Amino acid sequence: MGGIGKMQTLPNTFFRDDENYITMLPLKRLAKLGHIPDLKTTMHRDNMCNKILEFSQICEENNEFVSNWIDNVAIEGIKDVYLQKIKNNFNIKIICEKAKELLENIVVENENRHLCGNKYSNDLKLVKYDIRKDPTYGNIITLLFCRMIHWYSKDKGSYGDWFPVAVDIFMDYGYIAGRAKPKSMIFDFMENGFDIECANSITPKAEIFRALNYTMNILGLENEEREIAEEDFKSKLYKILIKYTDTPIEIQNELNAKKRIIEDLSNTFKNDVFGIPDSYGEDIYRDLVNMAEKYLSISYPDKSIFIRNREAYPLVIEATDDEESHVEQTAGYEEPLQSKAIFFDNKKMMQKSGWCDCIKMNYVKKNDLYTSNTFKVKATAKRGYCYIKFNEFTLEEDIKHVLFSIISA
Repeated sequence: MGGIGKMQTLPNTFFRDDENYITMLPLKRLAKLGHIPDLKTTMHRDNMCNKILEFSQICEENNEFVSNWIDNVAIEGIKDVYLQKIKNNFNIKIICEKAKELLENIVVENENRHLCGNKYSNDLKLVKYDIRKDPTYGNIITLLFCRMIHWYSKDKGSYGDWFPVAVDIFMDYGYIAGRAKPKSMIFDFMENGFDIECANSITPKAEIFRALNYTMNILGLENEEREIAEEDFKSKLYKILIKYTDTPIEIQNELNAKKRIIEDLSNTFKNDVFGIPDSYGEDIYRDLVNMAEKYLSISYPDKSIFIRNREAYPLVIEATDDEESHVEQTAGYEEPLQSKAIFFDNKKMMQKSGWCDCIKMNYVKKNDLYTSNTFKVKATAKRGYCYIKFNEFTLEEDIKHVLFSIISA
């Protein structure tokens, strides 16, 4: 077969300012790596894009480098992610061995296995796949799909666009995740020109699930039952909450020093004041501990103890108990929820159920090059899946880290 053709232009889908696929963050990161000699971090965005195009046209090796870079950048950034649990009835070794043969039969039929260089239609096309054993995440199968869509705006009219969707299967843990860029007002592509009157509306969620279902069918995998999956994700979100709201040592030392006093207060309240049955003793003691921790925490002058040396901390949590009581707890802007009274007011409910419906976290970035050192993520347990939303440009290593923190909880 022939070699890889050189790019004549950089795809508008990824380089338009309003698309937010390739922002200044990945451009500056690429410049800092030094692979493209004339690419400087101080350049204007348009100049950086032109330098990348010029570099890609020098030789096939350069073109391959830029094509790979676009593939990688297109699947990070602002993303909606849908995580599903796979039924534990598959053999990891067999699936990984068969995956190459199965996927090779449906991948694009040319040597240019990249987003760039292919012609797309309304059908999701598998443009590349990767089967590997990651030292951190174990056996992973990654697939990259793409299709054509039409985007429409009353102000700007319509234009044809590419719509990439990425799928990761964490084989060792039994989870599959699909992701794409959130977009509104998107429609099936119309070959003969866009007409809003007869356009068929689509959603990123539907396209992500198309890719997920297609992947599962090809590899012979099955989704876990919806109720089981929902309970699993609620439990995992609760475990994440517990992990990142561990009582700071400063507060714990105070509680330990007063443990005997709290026990005596609990017994006095139960036995001497009201004569409450012993079966409630543990609840009374836990309530007193929570109350003591609450007032120690909200009055502690140095709020950084709830953030220091933590890779994440909660900003918002939602939970529902067995009696359908619903609680939503929200901290102030950027403040750790653990330093607020409302967190402790409803902590007991979540302790009893072991579930959390929704959590919004501030995560510390793995690499804070040219940006702030944290990013926000919202994860919500739904029937059959967990919906994870990245509202700001997030690097691939951070997306993977968040996914794995949920999967491994």
